[in-house]
Amino acid sequence: MKTKIVLFAVAVFVSLTAHAQRKVALHHNGKATMFGGATMYQDAYNTAVNGDTIYLPGGTFAGINIAKQLTIIGSGFHPDSTTATGNTVVSQFTMTAGAAKSHLEGLYIDGNVSNTGTNDSITVKRCYIHGSLTVNGKGIIIDGNVIRQGLNGTNSTNAVVKNNILSEGYYPIRGFYGNSWIVNNVILKSYGLSSYYPISSMTDCLIENNVIFTIDAGQPITAATAQNNTFKNNVLSTTIGGTQNTWENNYENITPFAFFNTFSWSNPITYFTLDYHLQNPTTYLGTDGTQVGIFGGLYPCKEGAVPQNPHIQIINNAATTDTNGNLQIQIQVEAQND
Repeated sequence: MKTKIVLFAVAVFVSLTAHAQRKVALHHNGKATMFGGATMYQDAYNTAVNGDTIYLPGGTFAGINIAKQLTIIGSGFHPDSTTATGNTVVSQFTMTAGAAKSHLEGLYIDGNVSNTGTNDSITVKRCYIHGSLTVNGKGIIIDGNVIRQGLNGTNSTNAVVKNNILSEGYYPIRGFYGNSWIVNNVILKSYGLSSYYPISSMTDCLIENNVIFTIDAGQPITAATAQNNTFKNNVLSTTIGGTQNTWENNYENITPFAFFNTFSWSNPITYFTLDYHLQNPTTYLGTDGTQVGIFGGLYPCKEGAVPQNPHIQIINNAATTDTNGNLQIQIQVEAQND
């Protein structure tokens, strides 16, 4: 219970300072330390040790590099859920050797997320990545993100890629191998050049319950470099082709315009103006009996992409104090289960 109270206090404090002087909170062994000023993130990072958590307020941060095992949580990225706090914007993000088991969540990353070396068991969750995401390692989890310029696994194995929107003009997703599970994603190839494919450089993966569309309706789904994968209950914009993979119970020749509530092609794909709920969710079912796409599966995509820490919904500060010198402040907070 003490840990939950500390996390709650950190969330409230960080969010309040987004409206005054911003602070970064470092959580270590049940204790929160606040950092302010122009170098507040770097100061928190320099102090942090493996296993610590850094909470970032709404606002803009320069490029972040991590070479420690850290959890970094922002205020979120979706306009519908960051009205009170503002979103946490990071210009770019790099993970170098030593960042294994790190966890990123609730960030709007305006550039790329890159990984140098091998870092196992990284989690990237509920982030908006305007550029590309590159990972490399075993046991990586990519969950509930919007990635506008492609996901590159760089030979990652035993990965879980679930409930994401993955788009790119050339390679929306590639580079995953050895028992990786690609499930309940929306995968969009938004450029019509036929020599590039939505699924490429992937071997021995289970690919199920996804929605895979290309702007060119005749575009094949898989490249020759995608072999020995099993495709189950995916919605596809074309017919199944090729014998190097196993295909079971997929939905073929479906168009996105009659499938999603609202959809339009662009390169890269827009996100905030589209509605990726299905027009007929009970018609297109995955292997688990829930709908295909990001709102299906055991843990569907979370509306508003709210991160796991307590969420500040409303902050109302009076403009002046009352006659007794008191300042009226209203805060509405919602706890998160995940």
